[in-house]
Amino acid sequence: DAKLEIFEGYLKIGDSSNTGYGISLERNSSSVGNINTANNRINIQAQNSRDVELRDTSGNGLILKDGGNVGIGTTSPYAYESTATKLHVDSGGEEVARFEGESDADGAMGVVRIGTSNDRGLYFEGGRTGSVSYGKIGVTNYLGAKTESIYIKSDGNVGIGTTSPLAPL
Repeated sequence: DAKLEIFEGYLKIGDSSNTGYGISLERNSSSVGNINTANNRINIQAQNSRDVELRDTSGNGLILKDGGNVGIGTTSPYAYESTATKLHVDSGGEEVARFEGESDADGAMGVVRIGTSNDRGLYFEGGRTGSVSYGKIGVTNYLGAKTESIYIKSDGNVGIGTTSPLAPL
């Protein structure tokens, strides 16, 4: 039995075991999506090959296209050449993304990894030792261990195969 109840000031929508769809969304008598809870998650599901959008009042936001492509700042995430691009960010000329570690203490760093499901791939790392900032680019093995390939010092010196470059590249 479907039910709607106010419980301790909260609106609850579901069946008697609370496993049914929370809210079913329709347009012109056709299902367009659901908002529900399952597997300890809140789910927003589009139906019938529709997209899911989250936007602010000026129309900026995020779109999850039917098929899995994600757009941030664009409603038309595209496939590049013959390869499907899963994430398309249009920054409008601003900084596209920022990835930060949890602090700016001595020895702090941030790492971005790009690779396969078994950790093989490429990594980018930025951080500081004392007051000196650095950048690293390298590869990761199947256990995720990093092998540094390129080291960039704050003075502009670049090392390939060394962490102590003495000159610019």
